[in-house]
Amino acid sequence: MVLASMQSVVFFAIALLLVACGGISPAPSSSAAPAQAVVSEGRFQLTFELPSATWKTGDSITGLATLALTQGDHADLTGASGGLLAFEFAEVGGDRHTQPIWDAACAQHPLSPGKPMTSGIVKSGAYQGDAPPGDFNRQFITDPLVRLPAGTWDITAIAMFDEGPTCSAPSHEMRATVRLTVTE
Repeated sequence: MVLASMQSVVFFAIALLLVACGGISPAPSSSAAPAQAVVSEGRFQLTFELPSATWKTGDSITGLATLALTQGDHADLTGASGGLLAFEFAEVGGDRHTQPIWDAACAQHPLSPGKPMTSGIVKSGAYQGDAPPGDFNRQFITDPLVRLPAGTWDITAIAMFDEGPTCSAPSHEMRATVRLTVTE
């Protein structure tokens, strides 16, 4: 009886130590549903996924955009040298908005079935050089993390490319938008 009681105390102490040290994470109080948008154009599909549609103001927002070839065995795409995927951030019902900047290069980007192009959420854009420190675009672009103020936001993954080996081929601009809520 004393041995069984002693084992219970030791087991409880070890379990408490593991939780305190992070060895066992307590279950989250609520499970957030992932958010996703999918658009297709011709033989291409753009998918944009976020692990949740609800974030807090200090959270670094993460997500993944995927451009896939759905028909054919290969596609020669041309566009910006930095990649064909970029992101736009817009406050729903507000005036805060950041659009991506693309370079004018005509770089080649091959695309094959089973080998899609992917990009985590990244920021590009600009702000006025004389913008005050509290300016949304200045704060947003210079923050190394993707954090948004409280409110309802649309984040749009954009795939912009020409279909062919030159930048005079048929153009595509695909947009997949996910709406999210940021709370205090």
